[in-house]
Amino acid sequence: MTVLPKRLCLELAEQIEQARALWEQDQRDGVPGVYIPGALARKFRKAAESFEWF
Repeated sequence: MTVLPKRLCLELAEQIEQARALWEQDQRDGVPGVYIPGALARKFRKAAESFEWF
């Protein structure tokens, strides 16, 4: 969480939606997810497939 100027809110929301669309397409195409190093991958086993980590 961070503090942002109000003028960036719309641009940031648009960027997140573009990223979500890409992530959803990757999911449909069977792309396995993002790389998460060692201990984090073991601790959060499904994180690599989640949008939040994407």
